[in-house]
Amino acid sequence: MKKSFITVVGLCISLALLQACDEKETAKIENEVKPQEATTQPKETAPTTETSSSQVSSQPQNHVEAKPEESKPTTAPEEPKIDTSVFAYADSVDVTDARDITQHIDLAVHMGEGPTPAMATQHVITQAYDFLQQKDIKGANTVTIGIMQQDIRIFQITVDLKKFKPGENFIKSVLSASKIEKMSDSVKEYGRATGFW
Repeated sequence: MKKSFITVVGLCISLALLQACDEKETAKIENEVKPQEATTQPKETAPTTETSSSQVSSQPQNHVEAKPEESKPTTAPEEPKIDTSVFAYADSVDVTDARDITQHIDLAVHMGEGPTPAMATQHVITQAYDFLQQKDIKGANTVTIGIMQQDIRIFQITVDLKKFKPGENFIKSVLSASKIEKMSDSVKEYGRATGFW
């Protein structure tokens, strides 16, 4: 019985030692595994970390560049959107706003087939009187107004805004500050007959 008792005690001691060794080994293995995991994870992510670090260095630049680009449209409304609704008889109006480069605005007023070229021209010049007075064109020195009908430019003027003075006669006020650059024959004849231009 003594032998059995000694054997049981020996087994208990060896189990306790094994368990203590197992705990040490487990802790040691866990410590080894964690750094390995830490090293394997960064190794897996290391290329992405390296690329992401280069991306991170470029991303803030991209984000920094993206923010000003996003802010440019928010600063662009400092130049108000040009209102072309005064051209009530036009089918459409194309606007080229080059105030930031040349202090110039270019309009192509597309008229329908309904009015004659002369009448279309008279309508646009009369409505240009209101257009030239709006605050939306602030910053421009000159405005070119081209009148299009059936894809043909029938009339074109460039208005010097410094010379433009609103008066009682709308057409005369616009044309006295303008240089006529193009005029179709029918528009020219109408202008002579009416004395408008």
